[in-house]
Amino acid sequence: MLNFIRNRKNHVILAFLLVFSFLGYSLYDLTITQGEYYYQRSVSNRIKKVETLAKRGEIFDRNGNLLATNEVGFGLELNSSIIPTESFSEIAIEMYDFLEKQNEDHLEFPIYIENGEYKYRFDESISKWLADNGYDDTWTAEEVFMDVRGANYIDPELSNYEAYRILYNQGRYMPISTSRMIFMDEVYKINFLKMYGLDQDISAKEAFGIIRNRSDFRISSDYDDYEAYKIIVLRHAIKEKGFLKYEPISIASSVSQETAVLVQEKGYEFPGLSVIYQTVRLYPEKSTAAHILGYMGPIATEAEIDSYVKTLNYNQNQIIGKTGIEGVYETTLHGENGYKYIEVDVYGKFVSEVDEAVYGLDTKSNKSGDDIYLTIDLPLQDVLEDSLENAINAIKVGGTFKSDWGDYKFKPYPKVETAAGVVVDVNTGEVLAMASYPSYDVNLFSTGISQEDYNALNPVNKRNPIAARPLVNIVTMMAVQPGSIYKMVTGYSALEQGLNPYQKLFSSGYVEIGNQRFGCWFWNDYGGIHGPTDLFKALEVSCNYYFFNVATGKDFNSGRTLDFEMGPVIMTESSKPVIIKVKIATVPI
Repeated sequence: MLNFIRNRKNHVILAFLLVFSFLGYSLYDLTITQGEYYYQRSVSNRIKKVETLAKRGEIFDRNGNLLATNEVGFGLELNSSIIPTESFSEIAIEMYDFLEKQNEDHLEFPIYIENGEYKYRFDESISKWLADNGYDDTWTAEEVFMDVRGANYIDPELSNYEAYRILYNQGRYMPISTSRMIFMDEVYKINFLKMYGLDQDISAKEAFGIIRNRSDFRISSDYDDYEAYKIIVLRHAIKEKGFLKYEPISIASSVSQETAVLVQEKGYEFPGLSVIYQTVRLYPEKSTAAHILGYMGPIATEAEIDSYVKTLNYNQNQIIGKTGIEGVYETTLHGENGYKYIEVDVYGKFVSEVDEAVYGLDTKSNKSGDDIYLTIDLPLQDVLEDSLENAINAIKVGGTFKSDWGDYKFKPYPKVETAAGVVVDVNTGEVLAMASYPSYDVNLFSTGISQEDYNALNPVNKRNPIAARPLVNIVTMMAVQPGSIYKMVTGYSALEQGLNPYQKLFSSGYVEIGNQRFGCWFWNDYGGIHGPTDLFKALEVSCNYYFFNVATGKDFNSGRTLDFEMGPVIMTESSKPVIIKVKIATVPI
Protein backbone atom coordinates (compact mmCIF):
# COMPACT_ATOMS: atom_id res chain seq x y z
CA MET A 1 0.00 0.00 0.00
CA LEU A 2 2.85 2.34 0.87
CA ASN A 3 4.50 1.61 -2.48
CA PHE A 4 1.19 2.37 -4.25
CA ILE A 5 0.96 5.71 -2.52
CA ARG A 6 4.56 6.61 -3.29
CA ASN A 7 4.21 5.71 -7.00
CA ARG A 8 3.89 9.01 -8.96
CA LYS A 9 2.01 7.30 -11.79
CA ASN A 10 -0.71 6.45 -9.33
CA HIS A 11 -0.81 10.11 -8.29
CA VAL A 12 -1.51 11.09 -11.87
CA ILE A 13 -4.15 8.38 -12.21
CA LEU A 14 -5.89 9.52 -9.00
CA ALA A 15 -5.78 13.13 -10.16
CA PHE A 16 -7.37 12.20 -13.48
CA LEU A 17 -9.99 10.12 -11.70
CA LEU A 18 -10.90 13.02 -9.43
CA VAL A 19 -11.03 15.54 -12.30
CA PHE A 20 -13.12 13.31 -14.55
CA SER A 21 -15.38 12.37 -11.65
CA PHE A 22 -16.01 16.08 -11.06
CA LEU A 23 -16.55 16.70 -14.77
CA GLY A 24 -18.88 13.71 -14.97
CA TYR A 25 -20.90 14.94 -12.01
CA SER A 26 -21.07 18.44 -13.48
CA LEU A 27 -22.15 17.04 -16.84
CA TYR A 28 -24.81 14.95 -15.13
CA ASP A 29 -26.00 17.99 -13.19
CA LEU A 30 -26.14 20.17 -16.31
CA THR A 31 -27.76 17.64 -18.65
CA ILE A 32 -29.92 15.53 -16.34
CA THR A 33 -30.63 17.37 -13.09
CA GLN A 34 -30.89 20.87 -14.61
CA GLY A 35 -31.11 19.86 -18.25
CA GLU A 36 -34.61 21.22 -18.82
CA TYR A 37 -33.73 24.54 -17.16
CA TYR A 38 -30.65 25.15 -19.33
CA TYR A 39 -32.45 23.94 -22.45
CA GLN A 40 -35.15 26.52 -21.92
CA ARG A 41 -32.52 29.20 -21.33
CA SER A 42 -30.78 28.20 -24.54
CA VAL A 43 -34.03 28.36 -26.46
CA SER A 44 -34.98 31.73 -24.99
CA ASN A 45 -31.55 33.12 -25.89
CA ARG A 46 -31.64 31.84 -29.47
CA ILE A 47 -35.33 32.07 -30.29
CA LYS A 48 -36.96 35.50 -30.46
CA LYS A 49 -40.55 36.49 -31.03
CA VAL A 50 -41.21 39.10 -33.73
CA GLU A 51 -44.49 40.83 -34.54
CA THR A 52 -46.54 40.39 -37.74
CA LEU A 53 -48.86 43.29 -38.51
CA ALA A 54 -52.60 42.91 -39.10
CA LYS A 55 -54.52 44.07 -42.18
CA ARG A 56 -56.59 47.19 -41.47
CA GLY A 57 -60.37 46.99 -41.82
CA GLU A 58 -62.07 48.67 -44.78
CA ILE A 59 -64.69 51.44 -44.79
CA PHE A 60 -67.82 51.47 -46.98
CA ASP A 61 -70.78 53.76 -47.54
CA ARG A 62 -74.34 52.63 -46.79
CA ASN A 63 -74.61 50.89 -50.18
CA GLY A 64 -71.30 49.04 -50.02
CA ASN A 65 -69.28 51.51 -52.09
CA LEU A 66 -65.64 51.37 -51.04
CA LEU A 67 -64.31 54.47 -49.28
CA ALA A 68 -61.09 53.20 -47.66
CA THR A 69 -59.14 50.04 -48.43
CA ASN A 70 -55.59 48.69 -48.51
CA GLU A 71 -53.24 48.05 -51.38
CA VAL A 72 -49.92 46.32 -51.63
CA GLY A 73 -46.96 48.66 -51.41
CA PHE A 74 -43.23 48.12 -51.39
CA GLY A 75 -40.72 48.87 -48.67
CA LEU A 76 -37.07 48.03 -48.08
CA GLU A 77 -35.73 46.20 -45.04
CA LEU A 78 -32.15 45.38 -44.15
CA ASN A 79 -30.87 42.37 -42.24
CA SER A 80 -27.55 43.91 -41.18
CA SER A 81 -26.09 40.61 -39.95
CA ILE A 82 -25.72 39.39 -43.53
CA ILE A 83 -23.45 42.29 -44.58
CA PRO A 84 -19.79 41.16 -44.50
CA THR A 85 -17.90 43.06 -41.80
CA GLU A 86 -14.93 43.87 -44.04
CA SER A 87 -17.10 45.52 -46.71
CA PHE A 88 -19.79 47.09 -44.47
CA SER A 89 -18.73 50.71 -45.11
CA GLU A 90 -18.49 50.29 -48.87
CA ILE A 91 -21.89 48.61 -49.11
CA ALA A 92 -23.50 51.26 -46.86
CA ILE A 93 -22.25 54.05 -49.16
CA GLU A 94 -23.41 52.25 -52.32
CA MET A 95 -26.84 51.57 -50.78
CA TYR A 96 -27.28 55.21 -49.77
CA ASP A 97 -26.21 56.48 -53.21
CA PHE A 98 -28.60 54.05 -54.91
CA LEU A 99 -31.63 55.32 -52.95
CA GLU A 100 -30.60 58.93 -53.60
CA LYS A 101 -30.35 58.22 -57.32
CA GLN A 102 -33.82 56.64 -57.24
CA ASN A 103 -35.13 59.74 -55.42
CA GLU A 104 -36.57 57.61 -52.61
CA ASP A 105 -37.18 58.82 -49.05
CA HIS A 106 -34.94 56.78 -46.77
CA LEU A 107 -33.18 56.64 -43.42
CA GLU A 108 -31.22 59.71 -42.40
CA PHE A 109 -28.97 60.63 -39.49
CA PRO A 110 -30.01 63.38 -37.01
CA ILE A 111 -26.92 65.43 -37.94
CA TYR A 112 -26.39 66.43 -41.56
CA ILE A 113 -23.79 68.40 -43.52
CA GLU A 114 -24.76 71.18 -45.91
CA ASN A 115 -22.11 73.21 -47.74
CA GLY A 116 -19.57 72.31 -45.08
CA GLU A 117 -21.87 73.32 -42.21
CA TYR A 118 -22.96 70.73 -39.63
CA LYS A 119 -26.57 70.99 -38.43
CA TYR A 120 -29.02 69.15 -36.19
CA ARG A 121 -32.16 68.11 -38.05
CA PHE A 122 -34.08 68.68 -34.81
CA ASP A 123 -33.16 72.38 -34.75
CA GLU A 124 -33.95 72.82 -38.44
CA SER A 125 -37.33 71.14 -37.99
CA ILE A 126 -38.27 73.48 -35.12
CA SER A 127 -37.16 76.59 -37.04
CA LYS A 128 -39.10 75.55 -40.12
CA TRP A 129 -42.27 74.85 -38.15
CA LEU A 130 -42.02 78.22 -36.40
CA ALA A 131 -41.51 80.04 -39.70
CA ASP A 132 -44.37 78.16 -41.39
CA ASN A 133 -46.68 79.19 -38.56
CA GLY A 134 -45.74 82.85 -38.37
CA TYR A 135 -43.20 82.79 -35.54
CA ASP A 136 -39.47 83.48 -35.42
CA ASP A 137 -36.73 81.49 -33.66
CA THR A 138 -36.99 83.59 -30.48
CA TRP A 139 -40.32 82.00 -29.55
CA THR A 140 -40.22 79.17 -27.00
CA ALA A 141 -42.59 76.22 -27.11
CA GLU A 142 -44.47 77.55 -24.08
CA GLU A 143 -44.87 81.01 -25.63
CA VAL A 144 -46.18 79.52 -28.87
CA PHE A 145 -48.59 77.24 -27.04
CA MET A 146 -50.02 80.03 -24.90
CA ASP A 147 -50.33 82.29 -27.96
CA VAL A 148 -52.29 79.68 -29.92
CA ARG A 149 -54.35 78.81 -26.87
CA GLY A 150 -55.30 82.45 -26.34
CA ALA A 151 -56.04 83.07 -30.03
CA ASN A 152 -58.53 80.19 -29.98
CA TYR A 153 -60.23 81.29 -26.74
CA ILE A 154 -59.54 78.06 -24.87
CA ASP A 155 -61.04 78.10 -21.36
CA PRO A 156 -58.24 79.16 -18.96
CA GLU A 157 -59.57 76.66 -16.40
CA LEU A 158 -58.55 73.76 -18.65
CA SER A 159 -55.13 72.15 -18.27
CA ASN A 160 -52.54 72.47 -21.02
CA TYR A 161 -53.14 68.84 -21.97
CA GLU A 162 -56.91 69.38 -22.26
CA ALA A 163 -56.34 72.53 -24.30
CA TYR A 164 -53.94 70.62 -26.57
CA ARG A 165 -56.55 67.92 -27.23
CA ILE A 166 -59.15 70.54 -28.19
CA LEU A 167 -56.73 72.27 -30.58
CA TYR A 168 -55.59 68.93 -32.01
CA ASN A 169 -59.18 67.88 -32.71
CA GLN A 170 -59.68 71.20 -34.51
CA GLY A 171 -56.80 70.38 -36.85
CA ARG A 172 -54.29 72.66 -35.11
CA TYR A 173 -51.36 70.30 -34.50
CA MET A 174 -48.44 71.66 -32.49
CA PRO A 175 -45.28 69.53 -32.04
CA ILE A 176 -45.07 70.43 -28.36
CA SER A 177 -44.75 68.27 -25.24
CA THR A 178 -47.35 69.70 -22.84
CA SER A 179 -45.83 67.88 -19.85
CA ARG A 180 -42.35 69.41 -20.36
CA MET A 181 -43.50 72.42 -22.43
CA ILE A 182 -40.73 72.03 -25.00
CA PHE A 183 -40.86 71.13 -28.67
CA MET A 184 -41.01 67.41 -29.40
CA ASP A 185 -37.86 67.76 -31.52
CA GLU A 186 -36.09 69.04 -28.41
CA VAL A 187 -37.13 65.83 -26.63
CA TYR A 188 -35.80 63.75 -29.54
CA LYS A 189 -32.52 65.70 -29.55
CA ILE A 190 -32.00 65.16 -25.81
CA ASN A 191 -32.59 61.41 -26.20
CA PHE A 192 -30.27 61.24 -29.24
CA LEU A 193 -27.36 62.92 -27.45
CA LYS A 194 -27.95 60.84 -24.33
CA MET A 195 -27.65 57.68 -26.46
CA TYR A 196 -24.06 58.63 -27.28
CA GLY A 197 -23.24 60.06 -23.85
CA LEU A 198 -22.90 63.60 -25.19
CA ASP A 199 -23.66 66.93 -23.50
CA GLN A 200 -26.86 68.67 -24.55
CA ASP A 201 -25.04 71.87 -25.53
CA ILE A 202 -22.46 70.18 -27.79
CA SER A 203 -22.28 71.56 -31.34
CA ALA A 204 -23.43 69.46 -34.28
CA LYS A 205 -19.89 69.35 -35.71
CA GLU A 206 -18.34 68.19 -32.44
CA ALA A 207 -21.04 65.55 -31.95
CA PHE A 208 -20.59 64.27 -35.51
CA GLY A 209 -16.83 63.97 -35.03
CA ILE A 210 -17.15 62.00 -31.79
CA ILE A 211 -19.74 59.65 -33.24
CA ARG A 212 -17.75 59.16 -36.44
CA ASN A 213 -14.65 58.11 -34.48
CA ARG A 214 -16.39 55.47 -32.37
CA SER A 215 -14.38 52.26 -32.49
CA ASP A 216 -17.49 50.09 -32.95
CA PHE A 217 -18.50 52.06 -36.07
CA ARG A 218 -15.20 51.14 -37.77
CA ILE A 219 -15.13 54.09 -40.16
CA SER A 220 -11.79 54.45 -41.90
CA SER A 221 -10.04 57.82 -41.84
CA ASP A 222 -9.74 57.47 -45.63
CA TYR A 223 -13.40 58.51 -45.93
CA ASP A 224 -14.31 62.18 -45.83
CA ASP A 225 -17.21 63.32 -43.62
CA TYR A 226 -19.74 63.20 -46.48
CA GLU A 227 -18.92 59.53 -47.10
CA ALA A 228 -18.72 58.83 -43.38
CA TYR A 229 -22.22 60.28 -43.02
CA LYS A 230 -23.61 57.60 -45.34
CA ILE A 231 -22.03 54.89 -43.19
CA ILE A 232 -23.18 56.47 -39.93
CA VAL A 233 -26.80 56.45 -41.18
CA LEU A 234 -26.74 52.65 -41.13
CA ARG A 235 -24.54 52.27 -38.05
CA HIS A 236 -26.87 54.54 -36.08
CA ALA A 237 -29.96 52.58 -37.17
CA ILE A 238 -28.32 49.35 -35.96
CA LYS A 239 -27.31 50.96 -32.66
CA GLU A 240 -30.89 52.14 -32.10
CA LYS A 241 -32.02 48.50 -32.23
CA GLY A 242 -29.94 47.74 -29.14
CA PHE A 243 -30.45 44.10 -28.15
CA LEU A 244 -33.01 43.67 -30.94
CA LYS A 245 -30.43 43.49 -33.72
CA TYR A 246 -32.20 40.40 -35.04
CA GLU A 247 -35.11 42.61 -36.12
CA PRO A 248 -34.77 43.95 -39.68
CA ILE A 249 -34.21 47.68 -40.13
CA SER A 250 -36.68 49.66 -42.23
CA ILE A 251 -34.46 51.46 -44.74
CA ALA A 252 -37.31 52.96 -46.78
CA SER A 253 -40.94 52.62 -45.71
CA SER A 254 -42.33 53.20 -49.19
CA VAL A 255 -40.58 52.85 -52.55
CA SER A 256 -41.70 52.75 -56.17
CA GLN A 257 -42.20 49.51 -58.05
CA GLU A 258 -39.21 50.40 -60.23
CA THR A 259 -36.94 50.64 -57.19
CA ALA A 260 -38.30 47.39 -55.79
CA VAL A 261 -37.52 45.58 -59.05
CA LEU A 262 -34.00 47.03 -59.19
CA VAL A 263 -33.31 45.89 -55.63
CA GLN A 264 -34.38 42.37 -56.59
CA GLU A 265 -32.07 42.46 -59.58
CA LYS A 266 -29.14 43.92 -57.61
CA GLY A 267 -29.48 41.55 -54.66
CA TYR A 268 -25.85 40.45 -54.93
CA GLU A 269 -24.70 44.09 -54.64
CA PHE A 270 -26.74 44.79 -51.50
CA PRO A 271 -26.54 41.71 -49.22
CA GLY A 272 -29.23 41.75 -46.54
CA LEU A 273 -31.43 44.28 -48.37
CA SER A 274 -34.82 42.88 -49.29
CA VAL A 275 -38.14 44.07 -50.65
CA ILE A 276 -41.10 43.68 -48.32
CA TYR A 277 -44.74 43.75 -49.29
CA GLN A 278 -46.90 45.85 -47.01
CA THR A 279 -50.40 47.24 -46.94
CA VAL A 280 -50.81 50.94 -47.65
CA ARG A 281 -54.06 52.76 -46.91
CA LEU A 282 -55.81 53.74 -50.13
CA TYR A 283 -58.81 56.04 -50.59
CA PRO A 284 -60.29 55.35 -54.04
CA GLU A 285 -62.42 58.51 -53.98
CA LYS A 286 -59.40 60.69 -53.04
CA SER A 287 -60.82 63.92 -51.57
CA THR A 288 -64.46 62.79 -51.44
CA ALA A 289 -65.67 62.45 -47.83
CA ALA A 290 -62.14 63.31 -46.63
CA HIS A 291 -63.37 65.07 -43.49
CA ILE A 292 -65.62 62.15 -42.62
CA LEU A 293 -62.96 59.49 -43.12
CA GLY A 294 -60.12 61.47 -41.53
CA TYR A 295 -56.43 60.89 -42.13
CA MET A 296 -53.70 58.63 -40.75
CA GLY A 297 -50.20 59.27 -39.49
CA PRO A 298 -47.39 57.91 -37.31
CA ILE A 299 -47.64 57.66 -33.53
CA ALA A 300 -46.04 60.94 -32.51
CA THR A 301 -47.53 62.69 -29.49
CA GLU A 302 -47.06 61.79 -25.83
CA ALA A 303 -50.77 61.01 -25.53
CA GLU A 304 -50.63 58.64 -28.51
CA ILE A 305 -47.57 56.85 -27.12
CA ASP A 306 -49.32 56.41 -23.75
CA SER A 307 -52.59 55.30 -25.31
CA TYR A 308 -51.45 53.05 -28.14
CA VAL A 309 -47.92 51.87 -27.34
CA LYS A 310 -47.95 51.59 -23.56
CA THR A 311 -51.60 50.67 -23.05
CA LEU A 312 -52.63 48.81 -26.22
CA ASN A 313 -49.16 47.41 -27.10
CA TYR A 314 -49.04 48.94 -30.57
CA ASN A 315 -45.77 48.85 -32.47
CA GLN A 316 -44.54 52.46 -32.28
CA ASN A 317 -43.66 52.40 -35.99
CA GLN A 318 -47.27 51.75 -36.98
CA ILE A 319 -49.56 54.25 -38.69
CA ILE A 320 -52.75 55.09 -36.80
CA GLY A 321 -55.97 56.95 -37.51
CA LYS A 322 -55.69 60.57 -36.41
CA THR A 323 -59.06 62.14 -37.18
CA GLY A 324 -62.52 61.26 -38.47
CA ILE A 325 -63.73 57.67 -38.68
CA GLU A 326 -60.12 56.46 -38.98
CA GLY A 327 -59.34 58.08 -35.63
CA VAL A 328 -62.53 57.40 -33.69
CA TYR A 329 -62.65 53.74 -34.72
CA GLU A 330 -58.87 53.16 -34.70
CA THR A 331 -58.97 50.13 -32.40
CA THR A 332 -61.84 48.59 -34.37
CA LEU A 333 -60.14 49.00 -37.74
CA HIS A 334 -56.66 48.15 -36.42
CA GLY A 335 -57.14 44.43 -35.94
CA GLU A 336 -54.87 42.22 -33.88
CA ASN A 337 -51.20 41.73 -34.64
CA GLY A 338 -49.72 38.25 -34.56
CA TYR A 339 -46.21 36.97 -34.03
CA LYS A 340 -43.70 34.42 -35.29
CA TYR A 341 -40.30 33.21 -34.12
CA ILE A 342 -36.82 33.53 -35.54
CA GLU A 343 -33.40 32.22 -34.47
CA VAL A 344 -30.61 34.68 -33.60
CA ASP A 345 -26.93 34.34 -32.75
CA VAL A 346 -25.14 35.38 -29.57
CA TYR A 347 -25.06 38.98 -30.79
CA GLY A 348 -28.79 39.07 -31.37
CA LYS A 349 -28.47 38.95 -35.15
CA PHE A 350 -30.92 37.07 -37.37
CA VAL A 351 -29.92 33.51 -38.36
CA SER A 352 -33.04 31.81 -39.70
CA GLU A 353 -36.78 31.41 -39.28
CA VAL A 354 -38.01 28.77 -36.82
CA ASP A 355 -40.37 25.83 -37.10
CA GLU A 356 -42.41 26.59 -33.99
CA ALA A 357 -43.68 23.01 -33.69
CA VAL A 358 -40.14 21.70 -33.12
CA TYR A 359 -39.76 23.84 -29.99
CA GLY A 360 -43.36 23.51 -28.83
CA LEU A 361 -43.92 27.24 -29.20
CA ASP A 362 -47.37 28.77 -29.46
CA THR A 363 -48.08 30.80 -32.56
CA LYS A 364 -50.53 33.59 -33.27
CA SER A 365 -51.78 34.60 -36.68
CA ASN A 366 -52.64 38.24 -37.14
CA LYS A 367 -56.34 39.07 -37.27
CA SER A 368 -57.64 41.65 -39.72
CA GLY A 369 -59.51 44.64 -38.39
CA ASP A 370 -63.29 44.89 -38.71
CA ASP A 371 -64.95 46.55 -41.70
CA ILE A 372 -67.18 49.58 -41.11
CA TYR A 373 -70.31 50.66 -43.02
CA LEU A 374 -71.32 54.31 -42.72
CA THR A 375 -74.72 55.96 -43.22
CA ILE A 376 -73.10 58.14 -45.90
CA ASP A 377 -74.46 57.82 -49.44
CA LEU A 378 -71.51 58.23 -51.81
CA PRO A 379 -73.41 59.58 -54.88
CA LEU A 380 -75.19 62.11 -52.67
CA GLN A 381 -71.85 63.02 -51.06
CA ASP A 382 -70.42 63.72 -54.52
CA VAL A 383 -73.36 65.97 -55.39
CA LEU A 384 -73.02 67.91 -52.14
CA GLU A 385 -69.28 68.47 -52.54
CA ASP A 386 -69.61 69.52 -56.18
CA SER A 387 -72.44 71.88 -55.28
CA LEU A 388 -70.39 73.54 -52.55
CA GLU A 389 -67.47 74.11 -54.90
CA ASN A 390 -69.70 75.48 -57.66
CA ALA A 391 -71.48 77.77 -55.20
CA ILE A 392 -68.19 79.15 -53.84
CA ASN A 393 -66.90 79.83 -57.36
CA ALA A 394 -70.15 81.60 -58.25
CA ILE A 395 -70.49 83.68 -55.11
CA LYS A 396 -66.93 85.05 -55.41
CA VAL A 397 -67.81 86.80 -58.68
CA GLY A 398 -71.52 87.35 -58.16
CA GLY A 399 -72.32 84.60 -60.65
CA THR A 400 -75.23 82.21 -60.96
CA PHE A 401 -75.35 78.82 -59.28
CA LYS A 402 -76.96 76.42 -61.73
CA SER A 403 -78.51 73.08 -60.89
CA ASP A 404 -81.22 70.67 -62.01
CA TRP A 405 -83.44 72.09 -59.27
CA GLY A 406 -83.15 75.72 -60.27
CA ASP A 407 -80.67 78.57 -60.64
CA TYR A 408 -79.71 81.18 -58.06
CA LYS A 409 -78.01 84.53 -58.67
CA PHE A 410 -75.47 85.49 -55.98
CA LYS A 411 -74.33 88.88 -54.85
CA PRO A 412 -70.52 89.11 -55.20
CA TYR A 413 -68.50 88.20 -52.09
CA PRO A 414 -64.90 87.89 -53.38
CA LYS A 415 -63.41 87.00 -49.98
CA VAL A 416 -65.54 83.91 -49.43
CA GLU A 417 -63.26 80.86 -49.11
CA THR A 418 -65.09 78.21 -47.11
CA ALA A 419 -68.45 76.47 -46.93
CA ALA A 420 -70.07 73.41 -45.41
CA GLY A 421 -73.21 71.37 -45.83
CA VAL A 422 -74.99 68.42 -44.23
CA VAL A 423 -77.79 66.23 -45.58
CA VAL A 424 -79.76 64.37 -42.91
CA ASP A 425 -82.47 61.73 -43.02
CA VAL A 426 -85.15 63.55 -41.00
CA ASN A 427 -86.79 60.24 -40.04
CA THR A 428 -83.73 58.63 -38.45
CA GLY A 429 -81.27 61.47 -37.83
CA GLU A 430 -78.65 59.67 -39.91
CA VAL A 431 -76.17 61.78 -41.84
CA LEU A 432 -76.40 60.91 -45.54
CA ALA A 433 -73.78 63.41 -46.67
CA MET A 434 -71.49 65.88 -44.94
CA ALA A 435 -69.06 68.13 -46.74
CA SER A 436 -66.58 70.84 -45.83
CA TYR A 437 -64.97 73.03 -48.50
CA PRO A 438 -62.11 73.06 -49.36
CA SER A 439 -61.21 69.40 -49.06
CA TYR A 440 -57.95 67.47 -49.57
CA ASP A 441 -56.72 64.16 -50.94
CA VAL A 442 -56.56 61.79 -47.96
CA ASN A 443 -54.02 59.62 -49.81
CA LEU A 444 -51.37 62.28 -49.09
CA PHE A 445 -51.17 60.94 -45.52
CA SER A 446 -51.10 57.21 -46.29
CA THR A 447 -47.31 56.86 -46.37
CA GLY A 448 -46.39 60.02 -44.48
CA ILE A 449 -47.15 63.48 -45.84
CA SER A 450 -44.27 65.69 -46.94
CA GLN A 451 -43.73 69.03 -45.22
CA GLU A 452 -44.46 70.85 -48.50
CA ASP A 453 -47.81 69.12 -48.96
CA TYR A 454 -48.72 69.70 -45.32
CA ASN A 455 -47.89 73.40 -45.54
CA ALA A 456 -50.06 73.69 -48.66
CA LEU A 457 -53.05 72.50 -46.59
CA ASN A 458 -52.68 75.35 -44.09
CA PRO A 459 -54.05 78.88 -44.60
CA VAL A 460 -51.74 81.68 -45.68
CA ASN A 461 -53.05 83.89 -42.87
CA LYS A 462 -53.41 81.55 -39.89
CA ARG A 463 -54.94 84.28 -37.75
CA ASN A 464 -57.90 84.69 -40.09
CA PRO A 465 -60.59 82.48 -38.47
CA ILE A 466 -62.54 82.03 -41.72
CA ALA A 467 -59.55 81.42 -44.02
CA ALA A 468 -59.63 78.23 -46.06
CA ARG A 469 -58.38 75.34 -43.91
CA PRO A 470 -58.65 72.06 -45.83
CA LEU A 471 -57.74 70.00 -42.75
CA VAL A 472 -60.52 71.54 -40.65
CA ASN A 473 -64.00 70.06 -40.84
CA ILE A 474 -66.15 73.21 -40.68
CA VAL A 475 -69.23 71.15 -39.82
CA THR A 476 -67.80 69.84 -36.55
CA MET A 477 -64.79 72.02 -35.73
CA MET A 478 -65.72 75.62 -36.43
CA ALA A 479 -68.03 77.77 -34.32
CA VAL A 480 -70.12 79.76 -36.82
CA GLN A 481 -73.63 81.16 -36.84
CA PRO A 482 -75.89 78.43 -38.23
CA GLY A 483 -78.21 80.86 -40.03
CA SER A 484 -81.78 80.13 -41.09
CA ILE A 485 -81.27 76.38 -41.14
CA TYR A 486 -81.45 76.53 -37.35
CA LYS A 487 -85.06 77.66 -37.62
CA MET A 488 -86.04 74.02 -38.07
CA VAL A 489 -84.36 73.19 -34.74
CA THR A 490 -86.16 76.12 -33.11
CA GLY A 491 -89.49 75.02 -34.55
CA TYR A 492 -88.93 71.41 -33.50
CA SER A 493 -88.13 72.44 -29.93
CA ALA A 494 -91.22 74.65 -29.77
CA LEU A 495 -93.42 71.80 -31.05
CA GLU A 496 -92.11 69.59 -28.26
CA GLN A 497 -93.02 72.31 -25.77
CA GLY A 498 -96.60 72.59 -27.07
CA LEU A 499 -96.57 75.02 -30.02
CA ASN A 500 -99.67 74.80 -32.22
CA PRO A 501 -98.17 74.83 -35.74
CA TYR A 502 -101.41 76.24 -37.18
CA GLN A 503 -101.54 79.20 -34.80
CA LYS A 504 -100.92 82.46 -36.69
CA LEU A 505 -98.71 85.08 -35.07
CA PHE A 506 -98.47 88.53 -36.59
CA SER A 507 -94.95 89.24 -37.88
CA SER A 508 -94.49 93.01 -37.98
CA GLY A 509 -90.91 93.33 -39.22
CA TYR A 510 -88.67 93.68 -36.19
CA VAL A 511 -88.49 93.32 -32.43
CA GLU A 512 -86.73 95.59 -29.96
CA ILE A 513 -84.94 94.23 -26.90
CA GLY A 514 -83.45 97.02 -24.80
CA ASN A 515 -81.74 99.42 -27.17
CA GLN A 516 -81.15 96.80 -29.87
CA ARG A 517 -83.39 96.11 -32.85
CA PHE A 518 -83.57 92.63 -34.41
CA GLY A 519 -85.16 92.65 -37.85
CA CYS A 520 -86.61 90.05 -40.14
CA TRP A 521 -84.62 89.75 -43.38
CA PHE A 522 -87.73 90.89 -45.27
CA TRP A 523 -87.81 94.11 -43.21
CA ASN A 524 -84.03 94.68 -43.37
CA ASP A 525 -83.83 94.23 -47.15
CA TYR A 526 -87.18 95.59 -48.36
CA GLY A 527 -88.98 97.19 -45.40
CA GLY A 528 -91.68 94.53 -45.72
CA ILE A 529 -93.56 92.42 -43.17
CA HIS A 530 -94.89 88.85 -43.37
CA GLY A 531 -98.09 89.57 -41.41
CA PRO A 532 -100.10 86.63 -39.99
CA THR A 533 -97.69 83.67 -40.03
CA ASP A 534 -97.95 80.05 -38.86
CA LEU A 535 -95.10 77.52 -38.62
CA PHE A 536 -95.55 76.29 -42.19
CA LYS A 537 -95.44 79.76 -43.71
CA ALA A 538 -92.57 80.76 -41.38
CA LEU A 539 -90.44 77.89 -42.72
CA GLU A 540 -91.48 78.63 -46.29
CA VAL A 541 -90.54 82.34 -46.19
CA SER A 542 -87.82 81.97 -43.50
CA CYS A 543 -89.50 84.56 -41.28
CA ASN A 544 -87.11 85.76 -38.57
CA TYR A 545 -89.87 87.54 -36.63
CA TYR A 546 -91.94 84.37 -36.18
CA PHE A 547 -88.97 82.48 -34.79
CA PHE A 548 -88.12 85.36 -32.44
CA ASN A 549 -91.58 84.69 -31.01
CA VAL A 550 -91.38 80.91 -30.64
CA ALA A 551 -87.74 80.94 -29.44
CA THR A 552 -88.68 83.16 -26.47
CA GLY A 553 -92.27 81.95 -25.84
CA LYS A 554 -93.58 85.49 -26.42
CA ASP A 555 -95.73 87.22 -29.04
CA PHE A 556 -93.75 90.44 -29.54
CA ASN A 557 -96.51 92.07 -31.61
CA SER A 558 -99.20 91.79 -28.89
CA GLY A 559 -96.84 91.57 -25.93
CA ARG A 560 -98.57 88.50 -24.52
CA THR A 561 -96.94 85.24 -23.41
CA LEU A 562 -97.49 82.18 -25.58
CA ASP A 563 -99.08 78.98 -24.28
CA PHE A 564 -95.77 77.16 -23.77
CA GLU A 565 -92.49 77.76 -22.00
CA MET A 566 -89.44 78.31 -24.19
CA GLY A 567 -85.88 79.63 -23.94
CA PRO A 568 -82.23 78.88 -24.83
CA VAL A 569 -81.78 76.16 -22.19
CA ILE A 570 -84.97 74.32 -23.14
CA MET A 571 -84.11 74.64 -26.83
CA THR A 572 -80.63 73.22 -26.27
CA GLU A 573 -81.85 70.28 -24.22
CA SER A 574 -84.61 69.33 -26.65
CA SER A 575 -82.46 69.60 -29.79
CA LYS A 576 -81.23 66.21 -30.94
CA PRO A 577 -77.83 66.01 -32.67
CA VAL A 578 -77.45 64.37 -36.04
CA ILE A 579 -74.99 61.50 -36.22
CA ILE A 580 -72.98 59.41 -38.60
CA LYS A 581 -73.85 55.89 -37.60
CA VAL A 582 -71.62 52.95 -38.37
CA LYS A 583 -72.21 49.25 -38.76
CA ILE A 584 -69.22 47.09 -37.93
CA ALA A 585 -68.72 43.86 -39.83
CA THR A 586 -66.16 41.36 -38.57
CA VAL A 587 -63.55 40.54 -41.18
CA PRO A 588 -62.58 36.85 -41.52
CA ILE A 589 -58.91 36.08 -41.03
